[in-house]
Parts: sequence; structure tokens; C-alpha cells
Amino acid sequence: MKKKMEIFKKKYIPGILCIAVSIIAFVSAGLNLFAANSDRGIYYRNDLPGTYISAEEAYSYYEEQYGSGEAEENRLQYEMLFWNDHGEGQMESAELGRLSTGDIVYTCGRTDLLIPDALRLDYDDFGLCILGKQIAWELFGTVQAEGLKVICEGREYTVAGVSNQIDRIFVAPSRRNGEVGYNRINVIPKDPKQRILIRQEMENRFETGVYQENEFVCWILKLLFLASPALLGCIGIHFFIPSKWVKKWYVKLGVIVVILVVIGVFAGYPADMIPGAWSDFSFWPDRMGEKMESIHAFLKGSKIEVEMNCFYQIVRCLIWCSLSIFVTIIMGLGMKNYVRNCPEKGKRGGEL
Repeated sequence: MKKKMEIFKKKYIPGILCIAVSIIAFVSAGLNLFAANSDRGIYYRNDLPGTYISAEEAYSYYEEQYGSGEAEENRLQYEMLFWNDHGEGQMESAELGRLSTGDIVYTCGRTDLLIPDALRLDYDDFGLCILGKQIAWELFGTVQAEGLKVICEGREYTVAGVSNQIDRIFVAPSRRNGEVGYNRINVIPKDPKQRILIRQEMENRFETGVYQENEFVCWILKLLFLASPALLGCIGIHFFIPSKWVKKWYVKLGVIVVILVVIGVFAGYPADMIPGAWSDFSFWPDRMGEKMESIHAFLKGSKIEVEMNCFYQIVRCLIWCSLSIFVTIIMGLGMKNYVRNCPEKGKRGGEL
């Protein structure tokens, strides 16, 4: 009995562990990819202070698009938010005198595009603010802080909501005649097919800065996510289809086509990576250069907690996808060695 258990552990336990790790890694990668992919807006960041969008310019545009009283379906086909990463600052409880620190963000537009789990503030909700849960706790001893007063940079605000997802942040609409310039823009299209047209509209109207390549990054993550099932499919075909069929060129071509179709259906292709003319051979090098510059600007620039949370989702997805691919390769090599040592070697794809 003891000998049988040792044989079982030697033969099957490593394979079972690999399968378990592969499933856990694949599911975890999928959850993080879903979270990152659900944030499909258009984002710009401008790290040159002299070119920030002025409060007057932002408010004029926002009132022009959303303050006309027109029916919702006739308005511009996206929701937007101008905001400013004002840096870290200090907040004080007006009632208790307690102090706390966190990221200060001034906005013009819909704050739910930045903090979706708190009460939405609009561009004209002056004197109201949203706090992160840790700041609310340090100032008031509770996260149920709605209606309480907080002082930030010499001005008093009434707490309208508390975010349970962000620890340290203070968000408040800035006034039209204020000195705040906006260095971030969030735009959420109502129709994803209009992304390119909306980008052109924004870039023609404002000094937007660098476009953040969240769509391109999510596409790369989708390819990595699909790599593990594609490898499993190739391994299965290699080991469970007779070798005389596997060696035929049209079978290999068919497998490649099926894999590409599956990837195309599930991952798609970024619309801005399709050239206007296929004879434009400089299109892809130039476009990839722009995307690498955008990613570099995001990695190098300062980031508030909201931006860091998005970054962590991407990093976690990348790690889990890499682990899933690695374990899948290990499983393939293990199957190869098993078939090589099998007495029926060569009968079902064992001739490697």
C-alpha cells in the first residue's frame, strides 16, 4: 500500500498541482483583466504646467455641451471630467480640529468618472467634496461623514460622500474663476465605436497632452490571457491526434487559422491600429512609437491612488497571465516526457 502511494505521488501529484495552479492563475488573470477592461474610457494627462486647460475654458465647454437643457439623446455622445492632480495636501475637520493628509483633486464635470462608488458631484456643485475612507475615519472617526464640514486649503466644504474604494483622496469641484488648471481629462463614450471621432474632437479643442493607451494595454493583456488556452489546444492536438495527420501542412495551417480566428473574436483589434492606406508602411512604426511614449509617460509621471489602483490591476493581470503560460508550458513538457516513456509510444502522437 505504501509503495502504491509513493508511485501515485510520483506520477500524479505534480500533474494535479500544475492543473490546479494553472486554473487558479487563469481565473485570477481573467478577473483582473475584466476589471481593467471595464475601464475603457479615453484618458489624457498633461505634465507641462504651462499648457494646462484653464478653469474658464473647461467650464465654458462643459456648459456648452451639457448645460443647454436639450434632451439627453441629443447631447454630445460622451460623458467627461476635467480634473487636476493638485498634489498631496492637508485636510482639517471643522468640528473636531483633527488633521489628515491625502491627494487633492479639483474637478469640472462628473466625479463618478473618477470615483464611481461615491455620490456623483457635477461641475456646479461648489462647496461639496468627496473623501477617501481613511481620511474620513481620521477626521471624524467614522466613514458615515456625509454632511460634516472639512477645511482644505483655507476653504470649507461639506462632505457629500465617502469612497470605500479609495483611502486617501479629497475631491471637490473648483470654481470657474479659480486659478486651478486641469491636467487630466476622462472621457467615457456612450458608443465605443465613436472613440476615434471623440479623440479627434478633444485633441482639436484642447491641449490634451499625452493620450493614455489603456485600450492598447488591455488588448495586449487579452492576447496574453488567450495564450494559455491556445497552448493547451496545441498540446492537445499534438498528443491526441495521430502524428501522420499532425505532420501534414494543411492541418498545421488549419490549426493556425482556428487560433487566429478565436483570438480575433475574443481579443479584437485596436481601431487606431488600422492604417488609412495599406501602402503606408511607416504607419505601424510611428503608431507603436506613440504608444510606447504614452506608456512611458504614465509610468514615469506622478500618480494618485486612483491611477495606482488601475496600474495594480494591469500588473496583477500580467503576473497571473505569465504564471498561467509558464505552468501550461511545464504541463506540456511533462506530457511529452510521459508519452516518450509510454509503452505505446508513437501510436497517438508520441513520435516527437
